[in-house]
Amino acid sequence: MSTIIKAHDNICVIIDKELSKDFLQKYWFPHAVKLLKTHDAELRKNGYGPIMPANLNNIPVRIKSDVVVVVAILFSGSLPYRLFRESLPEDVLMLWDALVKHKFIGFSEARLTLGIEVVDKIPPKSSFYMTEPEVKEKFNIFPSKSPFWAYEHLDQYFWLPRLLRESLISLYEIPASAKLIPTSDLPEKGTFYSNTEGQFFSDYGRMNLYYKQNEISYSTKLRPVQTGMGKIQRTLKIREFFPDTTYKQYKYLKTNMLASVMPYFFMVEKNQMEPQDILKAFFNKAYLNSFSSATVLLPDIKGLAYFENHQFKIYEGQMLKLLKDLPQNEYVATENILGYCDFSLFQMDILGRNEVYDKLTMDAPDGSNIKVAIGYNRHRNAIELPVLKGTFFFFAALGLCEIVYDEVGEKKSTSAVYSPWDKLIAVKRTALGDYVCGLSESYQMSVSKIDGFTLSDSALIIKLDSAESPYSLSFSNFAEQLNPLSFKTDASIFLKNVRTLQDLNTKIALFKQMVPTGMPKIWQDFFNGLFKKVDPMDLYGDCAVFRIPSDNKAFIQILAQDTVIKKLVFKAEGYLIIVPKSNIPPLKRRLAEFGYLLT
Repeated sequence: MSTIIKAHDNICVIIDKELSKDFLQKYWFPHAVKLLKTHDAELRKNGYGPIMPANLNNIPVRIKSDVVVVVAILFSGSLPYRLFRESLPEDVLMLWDALVKHKFIGFSEARLTLGIEVVDKIPPKSSFYMTEPEVKEKFNIFPSKSPFWAYEHLDQYFWLPRLLRESLISLYEIPASAKLIPTSDLPEKGTFYSNTEGQFFSDYGRMNLYYKQNEISYSTKLRPVQTGMGKIQRTLKIREFFPDTTYKQYKYLKTNMLASVMPYFFMVEKNQMEPQDILKAFFNKAYLNSFSSATVLLPDIKGLAYFENHQFKIYEGQMLKLLKDLPQNEYVATENILGYCDFSLFQMDILGRNEVYDKLTMDAPDGSNIKVAIGYNRHRNAIELPVLKGTFFFFAALGLCEIVYDEVGEKKSTSAVYSPWDKLIAVKRTALGDYVCGLSESYQMSVSKIDGFTLSDSALIIKLDSAESPYSLSFSNFAEQLNPLSFKTDASIFLKNVRTLQDLNTKIALFKQMVPTGMPKIWQDFFNGLFKKVDPMDLYGDCAVFRIPSDNKAFIQILAQDTVIKKLVFKAEGYLIIVPKSNIPPLKRRLAEFGYLLT
């Protein structure tokens, strides 16, 4: 069977299933007959004869299949499809090509985004029934629908069957603007959110400890409670995307992203796993299944709390593949990324259309201070593009890419704001992104990209190469800053906020992750000694009786000499001390001041 016949058979199945005989016969059949008569010889010469009617002047239309086999010729190959497109008026062609790339286009959307007015006359509103607008005759070539919830006349939309679009898109020549090619055309101004790899490891260390100490509140759906984001950001010094924004809901976006993944990181984490391996496991498992990123990517949308995580449609696999398809270590313009997604027919639906309209709203993007529904005319700008662009901010928060963007301005009728991600300019995948996407077998943090530091070999002192080093924030979780270039640590400082042996193991592992080469002996001895300071006494039986190791001379001296501790404990025979249960909390606090952890 020839390629043309197979393509024709495939199109017949699609349009027979998706479109009615009445529509096909009334609007597509006349186009097909006219085209076949005009280009009969050319089509037959190029191999389309086997699928063409023998007599073009007497084509039967008695049953649906009679109509279908003729109409399907229009879409059965590059030649008839080119001739079909050439026969369309300019504005109809523009709308047709847009519909091939997009699942649907609302009547108002056609006017606002394409400059095409598709309606001749809008009938007056009625309180009792829905009156349909009169579509201009030339646009009847497009199948249209009116949602059951359509309260406005222009909520109606044009559409094309998905399988037909998949077949037709392969017949287009992909323009350069839709290819993932590198760009050097980057703005002089704008935010260059770089060093995302080093920043992720720094953020992860602090956030992980904070999470494991139950300092982050979550809903029953494992979504971070938003009222706590400000405190988390200030405590952990998270580098936000929009630190100076005037929009309250945009202030802690990155903090929310990091907090949202921590429960899932915990689920995939295994003993001694490096952070990059936890990250890779998250993207290979939770991100493609149970984790729903829509809730952190749509801060302007109200009503997402109505839905369970499993109700959100999975689109994340497309986004991870898109990241993988980017050229290595090169910026790609957002325009090219969007064009690539259009020609790849990306599906960015997070929920069913009727559910979106029924449950989701947003403040008017033009600043008019009213709530608006997310209908077919706003869906692309309010849902699809924010999810697509916002995912790259999410990837940047986790170190997989670097991004360039501008901050959105005030909402105005001339500059509507649909999301904080509206002005994403370019994206570049990082080496960590290579590792997570499976493009490299191992990952080694590159120190050359960031300002360095030195661990003293004679004291527990850390010296930065530059006061602007990103490590300035990273080390604040492990050490105390002496001046812009120096940090010091000791047992009491390092054990701050550490409550369990697991916390200590995690914190030491995170510190070591930041050190690309071997540590001086004084640091190795320090970490080995920390474990001797964990639970220096054993709780004896059910009462508050502790046993002191007889070889821990330094600890015994503290117990014997410190006036505060002497008031909290009673000595017993041998190496036992008795502590009233009410004195245990103040004893823990006092021991912590000497760098000892009593769990």
